[in-house]
Amino acid sequence: QKILPQNLRMRVNRQPRDDIKSDADSVARFSFRLPAGSDQGVLYIETSKSREYISLPLPEDDFDVSFFPEGGYLPSGTECRVAFKALSSAGMPEDVRMSIVNASGSELTRTRTLHEGMGQFYITAHHDSTYYAVCTNSRGIETRFQLPPARSGIVTLTTEQSGDTLLVSVLKSGDIDQEKELFLLLHTRGIIHYAKPWNSNFSAVSFDTESLPSGVLQIILFDSAMNPLSERLVFCMRNDQARTGIATDAPNYAKRSPVKASVQITGPDGKPRAGSFSVSVTDDSDLVPDSSVTILTTLLLTSELKGYINNPGFYFRTNNPRASAGLDLLMMTNGWRRYDLPAVLAGRYRTMKYPPKTGMEITGSVRSLILGKPVKETEVNAFSWGTDYIEMTRTDSLGRFAFSGIEFPDSTEFVIQALNKAGRPTVDLLLDNETFPAAVSIPGTPLSLTAGTEADTRLSNYLTRADTRYTMENGMRTVYIEEVVITAKAPEKGKYSYSYYMPKAGQESLNMLDYEKIDELHPITMTEVINQIPFTRVEGGKVIIDRMRFNLNEQLTAVLVLDDMIIHDYNIDDIDPYSVERVAVLKGAQTTILGGAGAGGAIVITTKKGMGPYKEPPKFNIKTIMPPGYLNPAEFYSPRYETTDSREIGPPDLRTTVYWNPDVKVSADGEALFDFYTADNPTDYTLFIEGVTYDGLIISGRSRISRR
Repeated sequence: QKILPQNLRMRVNRQPRDDIKSDADSVARFSFRLPAGSDQGVLYIETSKSREYISLPLPEDDFDVSFFPEGGYLPSGTECRVAFKALSSAGMPEDVRMSIVNASGSELTRTRTLHEGMGQFYITAHHDSTYYAVCTNSRGIETRFQLPPARSGIVTLTTEQSGDTLLVSVLKSGDIDQEKELFLLLHTRGIIHYAKPWNSNFSAVSFDTESLPSGVLQIILFDSAMNPLSERLVFCMRNDQARTGIATDAPNYAKRSPVKASVQITGPDGKPRAGSFSVSVTDDSDLVPDSSVTILTTLLLTSELKGYINNPGFYFRTNNPRASAGLDLLMMTNGWRRYDLPAVLAGRYRTMKYPPKTGMEITGSVRSLILGKPVKETEVNAFSWGTDYIEMTRTDSLGRFAFSGIEFPDSTEFVIQALNKAGRPTVDLLLDNETFPAAVSIPGTPLSLTAGTEADTRLSNYLTRADTRYTMENGMRTVYIEEVVITAKAPEKGKYSYSYYMPKAGQESLNMLDYEKIDELHPITMTEVINQIPFTRVEGGKVIIDRMRFNLNEQLTAVLVLDDMIIHDYNIDDIDPYSVERVAVLKGAQTTILGGAGAGGAIVITTKKGMGPYKEPPKFNIKTIMPPGYLNPAEFYSPRYETTDSREIGPPDLRTTVYWNPDVKVSADGEALFDFYTADNPTDYTLFIEGVTYDGLIISGRSRISRR
């Protein structure tokens, strides 16, 4: 039987959804056209009962070319440099040959990609003419693209680098015959290096790049009203980061031998620098350290640019003209505007939409029980027995409260209690749910079996070889561990009922008695039980805790908390001692959770399955919460072969990552030490460290040792 879906809707990418009607044969027909330049195709199908994403194949021979005039605009009647970037339908760089022609088809110039689909050409364009780029990829597919139109009445920036000299010039369209008042600004990561009016008497301004820090330099040209007219990015490459020296106690080691390594960190001035770094030691026969993405490329380059950058490590190769030329093309093609300096200079400031989080946070509101209105300036307490955390705050004018800046491990439970201004529990406490980003379905992308890289092949071979070697040497995959002897007594599961106010078992052993200890006393009344707790006694049926504060020379009595119900008027001997599961005393800071009711301390009692004489009403003012906390770091396992037997016997040591430590501290003398043990396989090891000094210099270095 054919099913005819109702309310069938379809959508391609982010285009508007269309309502589709199916034919009598239950087939729905839907035509569409992918927008020019689309790097993905996703068909979304929705019915009244289901929804699905289908990945649409893109033509493999299709490619797109984007054009970026230097400085942002193409001035009419003036020769200008234009960078371009060619990408395949899969979003990867595409090598193309290019011919620039005018509207009549006459060729003006030729060029081709230089690196990663990027290239450049020079053109003198006019605002009343149209120009095209006829591009042919490596598979012979030819496509024509229109160039950005030339504009009249504009000025734009152009740069030229020669060695350590950077020349910055201003180009004007041919129709401008009068000088305009302009302003030039240069900065790196918000640090301003130059900010002066443009002097039209000079054709260019010269800068010594050796005086500038490494990284992306943004050059902006403003008019007299500080409106941006043009911008240009230039990368400055200097040897101004930390100097790293790595030494080991020997160049060659036997199997399972200790290796002692020392690191010396200095600045460009030769003085020692303190800081921290991570270190990895890997087997060169199985793993090749990634040199394309490093802390240097991330902090100085990729984090400052928009879009994906393939193999950023290539651009940091020194004495490589192709790398420096490709880096300048990258600056021109990956448009960058991290700091909106024009808006800042014009007095338009942006504020953060979401405040930064500095730790865990528990938020909520307090409302009246009957009318549900916000209760302002009322007391809210939070405590956690497992961490001895106790804190008090008050609600604002909207009845809201927040406990901020909390830092505890994950799975830490907190008890939150709200009281009215009279210290009574007659309020409704509402806790905010933890919010997380909405889950977004990602459509599947068909895998290409022919697109594997050399690194993918190497990794696959390594995994196969490692698994085969292990199986041949050890047979079935088995993990050998030493015998574990448990000496501690395991806690009985569910031995006690839960209580908001009861301290954790074992935490207040002197001030707590459980039913086993009570049975040993053979008590007749609860007074006999209470008298066993230090500094606690009973007078007239009320519990008095010594060392609590006095009020007008009159000692306060402790409040009774029975099965989490706060009782002020009670007789302690009304409780059968043999119905008690646990009894404990709260005093000092522990009574903060009770507010004013805990001025004289508290006697907390839980009964066996609610056998107490008082019946508990539902609690609206107390809630428990377990917010997501931080994860306790797990130390990377690295065996230590400290005895002869451990070096000669035991399972094979086939580690490929021999050592890893994410946080090695560098002393004020610029020195750091670490040690590890080699594995069994004869090979070479690479020691790779990355980090940052406390004054912001990047630490990066590597060294090699042998295991023969």
